[in-house]
Formats: sequence, C-alpha cells, structure tokens
Amino acid sequence: MHPLCDTATPHPAGYRDVEVGQLAACLPAELTLVDVREAAELDGILGHVAGIRHVPLATVPDVVDAWPRDTDVVLICRSGARSAKAASSLVTLGFTRVMNLRGGMLAWNTARLPVVRPVPHALPTLGTVRDGLLDGLHRAVAPPPHE
Repeated sequence: MHPLCDTATPHPAGYRDVEVGQLAACLPAELTLVDVREAAELDGILGHVAGIRHVPLATVPDVVDAWPRDTDVVLICRSGARSAKAASSLVTLGFTRVMNLRGGMLAWNTARLPVVRPVPHALPTLGTVRDGLLDGLHRAVAPPPHE
C-alpha cells in the first residue's frame, strides 16, 4: 500500500484525486500508472509519464479484471476527464485504492514535469504551410482536366 492514496483528496465517486506535484514526488514508486488515452496520444505533443501501462479507456474493465482489487492505481489521461471515468469504473469493479491524476497530462506539462516524447520532428516553416494550403486550394477549385 502506497501512502499517496491515503493523502489524496477523496472524490464522491469513491476514488481519490491526486495533484501532479503529489504524484511527481512519489515517482518512481510501487504505483500502477495507467494511461487511458488512445495510442496516438501517448506519443503526441503532451507525451506520457515514464513507466505507464497503456490501457485505452474502452478496454479498462477487461484488462484490469485479473488485477488484485487492492492495487494502488493512478489513472491518467489528457485532462483528467477520461481517467475520472476509468476511476469510477474501477471503484464499481471493487478496486479500493484508485486515484485520478487531476488535470491529466495538461497539468503535468504545465508543471513542466518530465515526460516521454518521441524524437521531435522539425516544425514546418510558415512559408511551407502557406504554399501547401495554396496548392491544395488551387487543386480544389481548378477545373477537371479534359481527356
């Protein structure tokens, strides 16, 4: 049992809300970090917390079925909404030590906490974006070719 669950803020739905600073102070720890976002989001601009288990929201009930009900679980998503749904679901399934990362990865990034991201790609220049948009616009309004 990790003390984070005992110090987190109780939520009426039966889970506890954890602030990003609280979680960051505990890592690495014996906590099960579950990111419920879709796969593409994990490597997106917000990245993900190191050591997470990826369990998309729709698959949570099936994946956690075999887990001990007293597992210390911290659920993570983009803003805290999807992870709150997952947290409520786990409480309904009988889990007793469920936590939701309040504010999700948006709050984590705002606090400038470490994240895992893919190697960044160079951003396109304004000129490249403008030229691509103009080219697409010209193709969209150009008359079809005559054969």
